Amino acid sequence: MSTTETIKADRNLLLKAAARLDRDIISADYIISGAANHIFRIKTKEKSLILKLSKIDEPRLFECESSALNHLKKTETIPVPEVIAVDDKFLILEDLGVENKSPGDKDWFELGRNMGRLHGVGGSYFGYDYNNFLGIWEQVNTAQEDWLDFYCQNRVLCYLDGGANARLLTADDRRGIEKIVSRIGDLIPNPSPCLCHGDFWRNNVYMTEGSDFYAIDPAIHYGFHEADLVMTCMYEPFPESFFEGYRETHELERDWQNRLPLYQLKELILMIAQFEDKKSIETLKSLIKRYV
Repeated sequence: MSTTETIKADRNLLLKAAARLDRDIISADYIISGAANHIFRIKTKEKSLILKLSKIDEPRLFECESSALNHLKKTETIPVPEVIAVDDKFLILEDLGVENKSPGDKDWFELGRNMGRLHGVGGSYFGYDYNNFLGIWEQVNTAQEDWLDFYCQNRVLCYLDGGANARLLTADDRRGIEKIVSRIGDLIPNPSPCLCHGDFWRNNVYMTEGSDFYAIDPAIHYGFHEADLVMTCMYEPFPESFFEGYRETHELERDWQNRLPLYQLKELILMIAQFEDKKSIETLKSLIKRYV
């Protein structure tokens, strides 16, 4: 969809956003689209802001995102953009400006320190007060006292029939995943809960021209810090300086990366469900072969 078509299609929402701001929107420049929204940089006479317009029929999408950003902001651990206004069809955020796409080791180190601080925020259970969203998928946050039960039920098994998985996962794949789940207590620790970003990977951290790293697009819940770091080693892996900074503020066992494939189960299952990703299918089958 072209920029012009997108703006025309959402003209009423732009007018509604302007009313919420009590300011005329002078321009709306398309930036990018994600699975669940179109993102624009809008300008009023006073300032530039970020406008996210929903692509899916889910009235709670932006309510959950704004609540998550506000929760993270209150922790004073990892910077997040300020929420300006929220509606069931749009979300207006602080504009962080032009992205610095070449962060240095000092920048990654500080991001790691801040992420460690976030994981230092404890909880009384695994899950969250309500289900929120991971892209277009509802993230199941039913409270559990036990991490292993929470991870297996709310992060793996509940998505086995989602989207394309119903067609692409074979009976052998399903049996293999269920076997891994049945013995997962022998493979990963059973920790205390900590506050997690929930979708922490390279595209969800944003560095400003002033060399400040911000976290965006959270899917927060109380979980396990190792699992929250899984995508720092998958798509566009983070440099070692990030983990050096992390270890300054939070414990990270030397062998934690040996357990990463087990935390990748969720990511792979959702990638297959949403994108029918062939590489994820191959990786999942290799993972099953390794542990079964």
